[in-house]
Amino acid sequence: MKIAFFSDIHANLHAFKAMLEDLDSQKPDTAYCLGDLVGYNIYPNEVIGEICKRGIATLKGNHDEKVDSIDSTPESLNEKGENYAYHLISEDNRGYLKKTSSPHKYRVYIRGSDFQDCFGSWKHKTYR
Repeated sequence: MKIAFFSDIHANLHAFKAMLEDLDSQKPDTAYCLGDLVGYNIYPNEVIGEICKRGIATLKGNHDEKVDSIDSTPESLNEKGENYAYHLISEDNRGYLKKTSSPHKYRVYIRGSDFQDCFGSWKHKTYR
């Protein structure tokens, strides 16, 4: 069985498309995203849309989690600074991010094997 893992897309649509093209050429049986679909770049809705379209199981990264702590209004798009990219995320996609697996890990059972995938470090207090 061929399994693909990826993470840290950070709404970089151009890099994401290139990665997906390579992923498709490898023909994995399944794929998992280990977090951080959003942050930094201006294409969060397109990235989340493709993740949903493909049904890729996704962990919640710290940037995905940050969305919950940022209030967005139409006026927010006029703000400059590090939170601009978070204000671009649609309400539907904010809802999707709230539903992603948390607290930053999930278990996968494949042919009798047990995997634990995580975002960040196994040394983090979340995994103890």
